[in-house]
Amino acid sequence: MGAATCSSIGQFERECGAITTWLVERGVRPGSRLLDAGCGTGRYVAELGRRRYVVHGIDASPDPIREARRSLGEDLHTVSVTVETFSPP
Repeated sequence: MGAATCSSIGQFERECGAITTWLVERGVRPGSRLLDAGCGTGRYVAELGRRRYVVHGIDASPDPIREARRSLGEDLHTVSVTVETFSPP
């Protein structure tokens, strides 16, 4: 893995750590359900899920959702929907 890739991964993990801290400071603790609107390939869904949040991802485009399902498998709570067809789980 190249230095740029490692640097990007470290930055992403720090960013998710900051998001987690922000959530906890507001009373949103691990185990809470979150919605990642515009989740794309599920990067935040996966990382926040790893941090024990139950994250549901939605995206209007089916292609990134397919990629997320391929890379994350059964651990992924995503659906491909448009804003007009979304109904919360």
